[in-house]
Amino acid sequence: SSGDVDGQGLAARFNWPSGLALDGAGNLFVADILNFKLRRLAPDGRVTTVAGTGISAVDGGAAQAIFARPTGLAWDPAGNLFVADGDGGQVRKIAPDGTVTTFAGSGRQGDADGQGVAASFGGLGELAIDAARNLWVLDGQALRKIAPDGTVSTPELATGSEAPAFFGSPSAI
Repeated sequence: SSGDVDGQGLAARFNWPSGLALDGAGNLFVADILNFKLRRLAPDGRVTTVAGTGISAVDGGAAQAIFARPTGLAWDPAGNLFVADGDGGQVRKIAPDGTVTTFAGSGRQGDADGQGVAASFGGLGELAIDAARNLWVLDGQALRKIAPDGTVSTPELATGSEAPAFFGSPSAI
């Protein structure tokens, strides 16, 4: 059954778990969409809340940070966890020390390319990171790229048509 309970094994409850990301220690991080939280499932089966206390998009320490429907997750080689904050219209970064900051996105709906908070997103979903540390984001029907410096772009299709890369109903990356 759904709920919002940290605990051991079957005692723990989630409410629409979505994005998953495994860290180097074997912890599975879960975007718990309808609880507006980021949760950790340890190898011993214990579930704990890492960040998220309400419905909004607020940066700060993990205990104070708030997410507005986290969806996708991805780790970079430096140990930062990136979170697509769907309703917040932002990609957030959780540093190894637990500090949550906005990496890209203004928090307003849109499809503007730009650096950091100058960019906007329309419907954030899954994330993936490549070997060059570019973050790839499903944004509605578009595949968007965020460079390591936070610059958001919408790549063109490989056909030379200079049209953005749009897809029918993408659900994973």
